[in-house]
Amino acid sequence: MKNQFPPASDWNQRKNGRSPRFGWILVFLLLGPIASPAHDASDPTHAHDPASPTNQVTTRFEADWRVMTANGWPDHEPGQFPRKGNPNTLAPQNYTFRIPSKPAFSSSHTRSEGWFFGVALNGVPFEPGTAETWNNDRSSGWRYEANTGFLDLGLDQHNAHVQPTGAYHYHATPVGLVQKLGGDSKNMLQVGWAADGFPIYTATGYSDPKDSRSPLRKMKSSYRLRHGERQVTAAGPAGKYDGRFTEDFEFVKGAGDLDEYNGRFGVTPEYPQGIYHYYLTDEFPFISRQWKGTPDASFSKGRPSGGPGGPGGNMQGAGGPPPSPLLQALDLNSDGIIDSDEIRKAPMSLKKLDKNGDGRLTSDEFRPPRLDEPVPTRKIKPFENVPANLKGKQTFAVTSSEFQNGGALPAEFTGDGAGVSPPLTWKEGPPGTKSYALIMHHLDPEGKTKYYWTLFNIPAQVTHLDRNNTSIGKPGLNSIQNTLGYAPPHSKGPGTKLYVLTIYALSDFQKLEKSGAPIAGDELLASMKNITLASSDLNVTYTR
Repeated sequence: MKNQFPPASDWNQRKNGRSPRFGWILVFLLLGPIASPAHDASDPTHAHDPASPTNQVTTRFEADWRVMTANGWPDHEPGQFPRKGNPNTLAPQNYTFRIPSKPAFSSSHTRSEGWFFGVALNGVPFEPGTAETWNNDRSSGWRYEANTGFLDLGLDQHNAHVQPTGAYHYHATPVGLVQKLGGDSKNMLQVGWAADGFPIYTATGYSDPKDSRSPLRKMKSSYRLRHGERQVTAAGPAGKYDGRFTEDFEFVKGAGDLDEYNGRFGVTPEYPQGIYHYYLTDEFPFISRQWKGTPDASFSKGRPSGGPGGPGGNMQGAGGPPPSPLLQALDLNSDGIIDSDEIRKAPMSLKKLDKNGDGRLTSDEFRPPRLDEPVPTRKIKPFENVPANLKGKQTFAVTSSEFQNGGALPAEFTGDGAGVSPPLTWKEGPPGTKSYALIMHHLDPEGKTKYYWTLFNIPAQVTHLDRNNTSIGKPGLNSIQNTLGYAPPHSKGPGTKLYVLTIYALSDFQKLEKSGAPIAGDELLASMKNITLASSDLNVTYTR
């Protein structure tokens, strides 16, 4: 059994014999000033200073870029800060956002975690997500929502609040800005730009996206609350899907007016010939959580504003050494600041770096890899419980149109992108094949098998799965989210990880009813023991 991590009071003493005070002083020196928690339950203490700064925003054009510089101070009267649910003080910022003036669709659609989704016309950023997670565990995958009424994050009357850095930002429709611009009751109203260059409008749009003379009406999101109860696992909350978590919602194509990016293509007052554009809806997701195009790196919260990004930027930051695992572990909300709440949780955060569970952190556990240091590779071992008759029967090939065998998995199929399953194609199995099964697995550093995708009872006449397959085969449970279907890799820590997709040709259909209960990867493998004719692997890597 691994040692329990010691409390903050004696962790440093056990690590190196120094006093605990020295250890925390070292953390302060490494990390700089400590900020207040992003959200707290304190009451407002004062109103804004009468001599508050004024809104400052300018826009200029450089080649194919619209460059906006702003101090992030709204052009309307913000709510009082600090306030209940948000103890932070609003302060001017120094933003430089590079917005593509000729936006284009991207094949690698990216989620907006850790980035501003876009910026309002008044220079205030849009940030749809929150830093608050279930049980304060970022790895759980369950993130609280700001606008569904279950968590008091101190939003003011403009659907905005303040980060520890003093940055004011919108989580939904910027009410004050809409009023300043004259409202949207008679016209479509543009209120900002997304990081990929496409325009952002309020919820009001034309009934017919091709006709600017059609009546105006409120656009409806196509996201809906999931039905039923959350699956009870140690890694997530129980209870009914009620909207308190982002993961309580699912996209249902055709359920509303908009696509999964909360947008659509159509005419607008500014673009009478038509353009793709986003909407700020009155219901989830309020602000889109992913981009249709390629965002510029100047919208990343993990890098200085205005830094080089170039077209498309760099989702991992623009060059330079990788961030320290120590800083990554402590900075729970990825805002570049270690606040007092994160300091309080430091013992638990640091525990995640203690790979051997000895209560100590050695340099190989907390230092980042050098840029010239080769990435360690480890050959994937066979599943420990794979029946003997499954080995050595690679008699047909499986491929993907999106990556080569041994190549990198595109962001679209990971947790940093749209998170959809990749397309696969394979040659017909040997004579007697009646069905196929699919398993995607990865071995963690401890050698434990993790299942990312299980699918079975694929008919023998099928030798292809489309991108984001939901209609072919019967899905089993993945062990990442403990849900049915594909779990996109969302690798933690630096280094390249290897994943293996295996197609099995089977001599029968798998009868895994088990009273209708979902089937896990181990059960699926065991069921193949006497019916496997052949198998084929496709290896893919992923680096964060």
